[in-house]
Amino acid sequence: SAKEGFVGVVASYRLARISPISFFTWSFIFGLIILITSLAILSWQLITGYVAFMIVAYAYKFLYKVRIPVNLEHVS
Repeated sequence: SAKEGFVGVVASYRLARISPISFFTWSFIFGLIILITSLAILSWQLITGYVAFMIVAYAYKFLYKVRIPVNLEHVS
């Protein structure tokens, strides 16, 4: 239904606005899992791919923050 779809949008919107600290924590934990897995199977492609992905993710987050310096917390 439309209501369920709306709830899904709100939930994903809330998840998208996680604080930098929880983003760093999440990426660190996620990184450890990826790193242990890739070391276990010795996949340098996976390690390189993950590092490249994280650089892009951090760069995007940094540039996005610089591009929109206005604090949007009061809007919600």
